Amino acid sequence: MQSNGKVTASIGGGVYREVCNAYLNWNHVYGSGLRSLLLFQAFNDYEHLNFYSSCHETRLSIPYKYKDEKITFCLQDGVDVIFNYEHPFRMSNIIPRPDYLFAHKKEISIVDRNVLIFGMVDADFTVEADKVVFDPQTIVMPTHFSKRSYAKQLVYILNFQEAQVLSSEKKLINIRDFFFDIEKCFAVIIKMGTQGAVLYRSKVDEGIHIPVYKTEHVFTIGSGDVFTSTFAHDWFKGLDIVTSACNASKVVACYSNNGGNINQLLDDLSSFNFSAFVPKTEIGQIYLAGPFFTFEQKWIINEFFGALKDCGAKVFSPLHCVGVGKPVEVVEPDIKGLKNSKVMLAILESSDIGTIFEVGYAIAIGKKVVAYIENIDSDDLTMLIGTGCDIEKDFTTAVYKACWYAYE
Repeated sequence: MQSNGKVTASIGGGVYREVCNAYLNWNHVYGSGLRSLLLFQAFNDYEHLNFYSSCHETRLSIPYKYKDEKITFCLQDGVDVIFNYEHPFRMSNIIPRPDYLFAHKKEISIVDRNVLIFGMVDADFTVEADKVVFDPQTIVMPTHFSKRSYAKQLVYILNFQEAQVLSSEKKLINIRDFFFDIEKCFAVIIKMGTQGAVLYRSKVDEGIHIPVYKTEHVFTIGSGDVFTSTFAHDWFKGLDIVTSACNASKVVACYSNNGGNINQLLDDLSSFNFSAFVPKTEIGQIYLAGPFFTFEQKWIINEFFGALKDCGAKVFSPLHCVGVGKPVEVVEPDIKGLKNSKVMLAILESSDIGTIFEVGYAIAIGKKVVAYIENIDSDDLTMLIGTGCDIEKDFTTAVYKACWYAYE
């Protein structure tokens, strides 16, 4: 129901504690549901919201902390859940264990005109509504909306991996067909990470590219929640789905650049100046440089390698593609891999002679270099800065910028 340009809606989603080792101060109670509620509050143009979730220690404090006469809190007494991240690309564990959560799942039932619903590890849901936006949130036994719920107009928003698992298909065209044939969608938005998203409005739609915006800083914990929530907010208000999706991408850019500060979003949007990233069809290779002589060094190389691959990048890693060996065995294939790459992502946490040589060689032959340096004094970076290297202290930002340069 809409009144005076404002919207009533129900939001269902998790309330979880998020802890990230890559960001020492990131220890907050958010989760998809609560983050979405806070986003709607930040926009502050709703008539009424119903908020559904399940939690224990925060069940009484949340309605008090976020008290609003226009919000009805429908919270069940459930299990407190902690999501632990090593960094935004990798979740290390969930507490309690998934088998315990599965055994203690709650049931959430929502009937409303407009419903935004997220998949939850601690609850199952049934929904009946006119407009529904559904974000499955997981590739582990994801929920098919049509199995338990009904919507006159259903929009799925999910990433490519989730879409593959839910549809049991690999190609985008077959995934698209599944969601319109089986899930009876009104629209489908498939998020493609560093390359933006694709929006389908019908089974015969070739897809509309929703751009991602290039920001100075990249923070991705909760960015998917922000995209889905902004889209739902705008669509429920009556905006068309293309405009709603494009607006969602802009809000994500602001959220990502400011490090996840929802309260700052409206100010950031008022001065939005990020450029849209348009990827080329042919993707350049990324050379992953860094020492791998200790467990710590191998660990960080593996984390970067996995994150780049998750982004769909083509990666040449001496550790993974050549291995350890004598100079006569490794130098030639490493140099060949570097020459065949468009971008170098260099891990310069230590003064490793081999990595420093590779960086210099890359600059000499005209390659773009993104240098991940968390703890080196800026006075030691004169040559890197002077030769146009991007210096990044943040893991996620380094990955995204290397990919953006490779895709340009």
